[in-house]
Amino acid sequence: MSFIETVFPVIGVVLSNALYFAPASGVAAVVRSGLLGNFNPLPQAIMVLSTIAWSMYGLSVPNAYLFAANAPGVLASIIYYVSTLPLIPREAHAQRWNVQAIVVGGVAFELALWGGIIFSGCTAETRSYYLGLYGSALCVILFASPLSTAALVLATGDSTSIYAPLTLAQCVNCGTWTVYGFAIGDVWVWGPNLVGTLLGLVQVRLARCKRPPRPSAVPRRNPPAPSARDAALRATRRWASRRPSRREASRRPTRRRSTCFATRDSCRFGRTYRTTTRSSITRYGARRGLNYFWKKERKETTEGSDGIT
Repeated sequence: MSFIETVFPVIGVVLSNALYFAPASGVAAVVRSGLLGNFNPLPQAIMVLSTIAWSMYGLSVPNAYLFAANAPGVLASIIYYVSTLPLIPREAHAQRWNVQAIVVGGVAFELALWGGIIFSGCTAETRSYYLGLYGSALCVILFASPLSTAALVLATGDSTSIYAPLTLAQCVNCGTWTVYGFAIGDVWVWGPNLVGTLLGLVQVRLARCKRPPRPSAVPRRNPPAPSARDAALRATRRWASRRPSRREASRRPTRRRSTCFATRDSCRFGRTYRTTTRSSITRYGARRGLNYFWKKERKETTEGSDGIT
């Protein structure tokens, strides 16, 4: 066995499992927040079918490297699918239906394909041919699934739905398996991985797209200048909401919402009094005004008593 046939598949196994477990942090963050956001659940659904198909192909060839590179991904993709499916909002019922239909329909097709191959009595080469064809088709679809948001990225300039480090890992992984496939002469290994490398480069280019969004068709109009009345009201509100000085705070009266009739004992120091206007008066002014009314009342009472006597 050559160096490529021994070292490259080991590197491919490590990179494939790292690629399958790379979305774990993103899925955990989405589950923790309870909102799907820009997370695309479609690749996770296709990953379930692709990893199962390639595990079946690795058992059919047989090739331990192919099986070891995809068997852990089966468990990881199922966990991603089960965790993100309940987070799809009810308004996006079409997206939920598509994800569910892909997984259910794909698993049903794989069971029918495997049962037909086994019970038809075909040879090992024919069995591996059909399983490799099915796995390669799913692999290409999986590599192209992040491009489902390419139109949105080009329209808005927001490439957050494409994770650049994950795309770079995909390019390196597919390149490694492409070299290994050429070394062993397996078209079902180097064919889909070569396509995956090219699609990964396209995604890397889209991930670097950071141009601003397109302007709206309706031109923006500058807000009208405030009138003199609005400017005066704003100035008055700023002055009323300013922090008073110590002198003003000491002279500011205590306000009460309920109006009460003032008496000499309760209004002696101007703490409670009847207000007839919205403007506040000082304690000194309140006490001075009440003393005037008390003196006037005393004078009238004294004059009345003198007249009676």
